Amino acid sequence: KYDAWHKEILNQFGTTFNENMKTFYTAISAARRKLEKINFSGASSSDVTQFITEIQEIKRQSNVWTNDIEKFRNAQKLLDRQRYHPPSDWLYLEQVDGEWNTFRQISLRKIAQMENEMPSIQAQILSDEQVQTEKLKEIEELWRTQRPYSGEILPNVALETLNTIDQRLNRVKEAYSRICKAKELLDLEPGDMRRIETLEEEVEGLKNVWTELNKVWSLVDSLKDTPITAAVPKKMTQIFTDAAQLLNDFPSRLKQYEAYERMKERLNNHKKMSNLIIELKIDAMKQHHWKKLLDRLKLQISYNELQIGHLWDANLLKYENVIKDIVNVARGEFVLEGMLTGIKEYWGAFELELARYQNKCKLIKGWDDLFAKIDEDLNNLSSMKMSPYYKTFESEIVQWDDKLQKTRIIFDIWIDVQRRW
Repeated sequence: KYDAWHKEILNQFGTTFNENMKTFYTAISAARRKLEKINFSGASSSDVTQFITEIQEIKRQSNVWTNDIEKFRNAQKLLDRQRYHPPSDWLYLEQVDGEWNTFRQISLRKIAQMENEMPSIQAQILSDEQVQTEKLKEIEELWRTQRPYSGEILPNVALETLNTIDQRLNRVKEAYSRICKAKELLDLEPGDMRRIETLEEEVEGLKNVWTELNKVWSLVDSLKDTPITAAVPKKMTQIFTDAAQLLNDFPSRLKQYEAYERMKERLNNHKKMSNLIIELKIDAMKQHHWKKLLDRLKLQISYNELQIGHLWDANLLKYENVIKDIVNVARGEFVLEGMLTGIKEYWGAFELELARYQNKCKLIKGWDDLFAKIDEDLNNLSSMKMSPYYKTFESEIVQWDDKLQKTRIIFDIWIDVQRRW
């Protein structure tokens, strides 16, 4: 029974020992391959940082590995004394020792190389730092001259500018961070990231406000390509209400930016222009009214092609009085047109009301209503002639006035004859 226990314990120990040696072998092989790739000649700050970090890490790990290799040697001696028979996949200590010795030689050589080339490495790092400092100055100048602070531009254009600056700043930040890490490893004077961090905060702050402003403007801008013929006043009003509510819900920190105030002005101006467009969306506005308006706005486009954005771009607020005059004319003409249409439709469909008389003939009935109607329409035609919008319908009014006057005379004669006979 003792022999069985001894064999089981020995096999378990051998298995654990073999697994640990394989793990150790894999680790030092990977470290050796890393060291073989290290070459400080012409290395960038990024490479130098990586190389030094790897060497320092490997140096720290080497102390642990030195203890591990001693344990493996002692364990191998123990297994040899116990006459342990290794399995077919056994990793022999001679292989591990060979890999360890190779690793140690390369490690010592690379450490010596690093120490020998330290002055040139330090000079390279300082040179790289100067390059990144110049790039940072360029970004700061770009930020000073092109940052979209005032809100005079559209949100999508502002975000495009900010994203360009942000991408350049991130590249410089990444490079400078590596340089700072390398300087720390090389015991050089630490780099200062505060300039980059300050600029990064400013860019991020403006990006936040423009991102939120873009949500507001996207609502309004969705109307831009809407044809005037398809514009719905209720929908336009609702969109501006929603946009104003979004703007009003901004946190206080975003309301402090000038871009916020400028967006409020822009939104208010577009709301006023849209109210003018709603005024133009009345039944009284006919094709010739729109043509007259487009001529005044200097827009070379037909009514059927006209979109809300065309009118916004024309800055309708400058033509507010022109619009009101055209709308007033349209409304006045619409009233006359309605009255004239009523007269034409009535008399166009008019039929005399006749009654049989003693089976001999038919006589006209309802003379009082007939004369009341014809007199009413003649009076309406006379009042139209006094309207400032008379010229538009002059030919039709004169024509119908002549027709009804003659009809009135005929009816006067007719009723006289009918009474006598």
